[in-house]
Amino acid sequence: MCKYLLFWGCLKPLSVYISLMNMDLTQFLNDWTFGNDQISARMFVGDDGLKKVQLRVDIGVLHMEYSARPDGKTFGEYSNYLDFIKAEISASDNFTLTEEHIMELTKEALQIYHRYICLYQLKDYAKVVRDTRHNLDIISLLQAFTSEELYNAIFNHKPHVLMMHYSARAHVKLAEEDKEKAIEILQKGINVLRDVLGEEMDIENPEFTSEIFALKELQHKITDDSVPENINEIDQLEMDLQLALLSENYENAAALRDKLAHIK
Repeated sequence: MCKYLLFWGCLKPLSVYISLMNMDLTQFLNDWTFGNDQISARMFVGDDGLKKVQLRVDIGVLHMEYSARPDGKTFGEYSNYLDFIKAEISASDNFTLTEEHIMELTKEALQIYHRYICLYQLKDYAKVVRDTRHNLDIISLLQAFTSEELYNAIFNHKPHVLMMHYSARAHVKLAEEDKEKAIEILQKGINVLRDVLGEEMDIENPEFTSEIFALKELQHKITDDSVPENINEIDQLEMDLQLALLSENYENAAALRDKLAHIK
């Protein structure tokens, strides 16, 4: 029997391969139980000295880089695929976005979505602004270079990204004790969402959507001189619902959807 296997691009002893494949995470997962009622995230410094973010889901843990692309993948000199594609566009007079490009951009947006909901829960609002801006740029790029049918499927996520973006920006200003600027940012977010939901998405009553409601609630808490410590109920339920769907926990997703419908 061969004593070596090609592992991560180089020959490794078979014993090393078996040791890695048999790594049991059961105790690790038991020590960090999954709860359906809230997002469970944490941040720590890895063995490489860099910050990491982890999200507990029902069937395991998502492990993400804090500063680079969440999966740590690079593309030549670029730390993320969006910047790589932007460089390709700048260098070409007739750029075409291929199916492979679209799949990689969508993958990157999903990874960053997972990270920014963790960072919001951890109150690292400046980095939520960074990540939501990144995903808004991906949505804009796809709008410019893809078919209307494909873009519409991706565009449905834009209101949530906008809501998280303006909420995080407001929290950054609250941390600086600039409540006036925070309220101004939230009002701008509400106006942007009205345009997106009403004019672009043709929703009849944008004011009753969870995204606008979330920004208005935060605005109200600030004017009442109380900085919110937790995500509001509808915002939390929306995030938990998306997380349940992404992790294919359909029973929990159905219960969350019913609860949202009842509240609305």
